[in-house]
Amino acid sequence: LWIARNNGILRNGEPLTIGIEVITDATATAETWLQQHKGKYSNESEIKAILKTTFAGKNALEMTGGGNIASVHKLYVIEASNQLLIIAHAGGDELNQILSTFKFV
Repeated sequence: LWIARNNGILRNGEPLTIGIEVITDATATAETWLQQHKGKYSNESEIKAILKTTFAGKNALEMTGGGNIASVHKLYVIEASNQLLIIAHAGGDELNQILSTFKFV
């Protein structure tokens, strides 16, 4: 699922682009998945931080990048049962407002 102002892709720096991906039957932890796939979302030199956090009560990793053409602004990898929920955001102020509406049921 991609939420965007236009049909641009996330790494083109669209400021209102949020991508959500669910990996079912995930055998990898959030840490392993992020280590293997972070290059899809950011150049290594653009990664500012990777922090352990919680997201709607679930264990997660938060990666902060440059928020430019070479990198997402935020990437969340959330462990939910046997699945990983990936949320990528290119930048902009609305992210916290959108993420605050998420609930796991």
